[in-house]
Amino acid sequence: MSARSNDGSTPLHTATYNGHTDVVRLLFGKGAYIGVTRSDHGVTPLDLAAYNGHTDVVRLLLEEGADIEATRNDNGSTPLGPAAYFGHIDVVRLLLGEDENIEATRRDSRTTALHNASWRGHVDVVGLLLEKGTNIEATGADNARTSLFNAAMYLQTEVVRLLLEKGANISAETEQAEMVLHLVFYGPTTHLDLRDLSP
Repeated sequence: MSARSNDGSTPLHTATYNGHTDVVRLLFGKGAYIGVTRSDHGVTPLDLAAYNGHTDVVRLLLEEGADIEATRNDNGSTPLGPAAYFGHIDVVRLLLGEDENIEATRRDSRTTALHNASWRGHVDVVGLLLEKGTNIEATGADNARTSLFNAAMYLQTEVVRLLLEKGANISAETEQAEMVLHLVFYGPTTHLDLRDLSP
């Protein structure tokens, strides 16, 4: 149960990464430690299952008492961040149902789950996070950009529309006094229709 590969992975890490629910259950039956971390980045089995969207494995890990607030030692992220980034809405829903901190941020970038889902265009995840009360105006370390700014910058029209419908501040400024409308006229989003910026 404690054998490790070169990157510090145990059999439990491998099984959760690949979504093998029955194997994970078997390993627990043989005494595998749920809180084991990989030696490279402090990654837990829950991190890996959430990252890859293995909903059944995530559910099993939570039933076995996995720590949803455990953070990686390289960037400080919790399982919610990558689940939102990759659009795994069922995993996001499970984690939020276990009261994971919806405002948890990466240590290096201060980005939240809403930032991740917004710039990647996962409108369903964005909607769920907003429904659960996430801070729509939270800013990351990268020039203090909001989720609306990031969504506009990466041309995620549906996300832009949803954020505005939910009250996102279109006039919010970054640390360099940039606004979403500046992107429309001068930046990479020059072909974003102004009608998309109307709530």
